[in-house]
Amino acid sequence: MKLNNDIFKANNERSNDLKINGYYYDDKAIVYELNGILDGYNSQDYSTLIEKSVNENKGIKHVILDFSNLTYCISVGAGNTTHILKKMGEAGITLHLYNLNVKITEVFKLLGFYSMFSIIFDFQEIYNFKESLFPTTVNCLRCDIKLRILKPGTFKCSSCQQVLIVDDNKNIELGEI
Repeated sequence: MKLNNDIFKANNERSNDLKINGYYYDDKAIVYELNGILDGYNSQDYSTLIEKSVNENKGIKHVILDFSNLTYCISVGAGNTTHILKKMGEAGITLHLYNLNVKITEVFKLLGFYSMFSIIFDFQEIYNFKESLFPTTVNCLRCDIKLRILKPGTFKCSSCQQVLIVDDNKNIELGEI
């Protein structure tokens, strides 16, 4: 079923820049297909549209951003995607990125954002993700700020830059700086 605001085109002078088609994957998940480029001209509109749409669709637990047809993404677009991640987390919704191409993956990795996201390669993976202990919130062992952790691994605290290691059972320990 299509969403009410299922097609979006950024308001700027560029033609054919970004289209977003939204549809329900099931009663707990929405998929947004991104087509075109995500740049400084449309990235704010992109994040506003996704947030507004999710707020209008109560009961959603998963949002999937389908990057299959996104051909270009600059750092501002990646930054706005992390903003969406934060807003979804505050609402108890898990954000998943689907089918990132090599260039877009590089942008996210260079900015240090890649490990923050649930990256999926099959839509059914959202249910494997949901059944695990993650995402979770932990307190930094050094500065006590709350951090949202999507999966086990090594992370830096966003406040004090302390390296933290989180294992499969959500146990946390200090790592080497």
